[in-house]
Amino acid sequence: VQFGRVAGENRGPEPSALIDPPATKDDPYFWLRDDKRKDEKVIAYLEEENRHCKQATEHIEGLADQLYLEMKSHLKETDHDVPYAVGTTGWRYFSRTVEGKSYAIHCRTKSPARAFPEEAIASECEVILDENEVAAAHSYC
Repeated sequence: VQFGRVAGENRGPEPSALIDPPATKDDPYFWLRDDKRKDEKVIAYLEEENRHCKQATEHIEGLADQLYLEMKSHLKETDHDVPYAVGTTGWRYFSRTVEGKSYAIHCRTKSPARAFPEEAIASECEVILDENEVAAAHSYC
């Protein structure tokens, strides 16, 4: 595989930033590159790798679930950041997480600095971005 300036190839908007002459690196896995995800040889190889991995680790599947539950038990799923002021507009910003949801909810409030986020959430919290709503439209995010 060649890195840098290669004649006849577009390697980016700043050709002067490229290595010239190009460097050559040996990459025994380069043949696995399949940007269109259609090469049957690559797909077959990856499926075989997945089968091998599953077979090699099947004796510890229960352990993986146990470890996941153990780690999750140490997390506080419903939580929030400490609100912080940005500028002089009076808005204070914070993020919160909710049990059962995978992503953060970013909020802002004009409640006084002495108010805790629970009070801000209950009163005048404005949701700026709910990452869970963004992720809902995607199968994997």
